[in-house]
Amino acid sequence: RFDEKEVGQAVDITTGAIKDDSDNNNDGIASNTAWANYATGKFGRCLSFDGNDYVNYGTGASLNIANAITIEAWAKPSSLSGTGRGIMGRHTGSTDGGGTVRLVDANVQVVTNIGGSYTSFDTTNSPITVSEWNHIVYVYNGSVEKIYVNGAEKASRNNSGVIYIKAGIAHRQTA
Repeated sequence: RFDEKEVGQAVDITTGAIKDDSDNNNDGIASNTAWANYATGKFGRCLSFDGNDYVNYGTGASLNIANAITIEAWAKPSSLSGTGRGIMGRHTGSTDGGGTVRLVDANVQVVTNIGGSYTSFDTTNSPITVSEWNHIVYVYNGSVEKIYVNGAEKASRNNSGVIYIKAGIAHRQTA
């Protein structure tokens, strides 16, 4: 959990260090981030990413996800055209695990490795609004995947198996 409003949260804008305020100690280091873009967020302040920057949050054991996961983000895209504009992701550089939550035009796409096969899962009704804050949530409970946008379920599918999200290199995202 990275929240600059939380007590004990530390963001060192000179080194790019971002402190994990949970009990898991998955501190992050921002790379290629223009700290001048430390901007007003939905709640408090946020980092602004321009396409070649990311936060590497380490290889802690708590990041090895197998059975269920919830990924949540606030995103304010400046454009809605194009493919693969990542919001959040994780991979090890091989086929043993990883996943990405990204925007494809005005839709949310989630790519995961569940049961040993990579698949993509998309919203289809263009729920993302340009230049506005969008609350995006992906949930996998071991048998069902769901995508929520601004509190409303926008996509759901049955998909059972072990989800392979292994600790490794933080996935470089594109704006």
